[in-house]
Amino acid sequence: MKEAGEVSATFIATDVCKPHWDLLSSKSVEWILEITKDPLNERWHQQTLIVGEDLKPLDEFIVEEATRKERPDVYSRIFSDNDHDGPHIDLKLRRRGCDEVESVTIVVPKSLIAELIELLGGTTPPS
Repeated sequence: MKEAGEVSATFIATDVCKPHWDLLSSKSVEWILEITKDPLNERWHQQTLIVGEDLKPLDEFIVEEATRKERPDVYSRIFSDNDHDGPHIDLKLRRRGCDEVESVTIVVPKSLIAELIELLGGTTPPS
């Protein structure tokens, strides 16, 4: 099975000429190969190569760094809805197809922590 980020040799040999493969092999070029199947014909599929700035419309962000946000200046906080409290996580995000990194703080309500862990492929902590 191919690992994430690994490129298929079949893709190299059959679909991309040498100069373009050299470009796509560079770590500085970001790209995604999307393979879609026809629901009516399992043998038919389409490959779409999305490169560089053309990735922006995907509206996907790569997490470059994640840290727990500390607020030593705040002694206490009272929320209008206690369900809106939880760990504050600072995420440094980069939009696919862009170089700029932006910082966003998310609050994960305590009621969603287990669901988020499961979604990310982990195991839920004991209650």
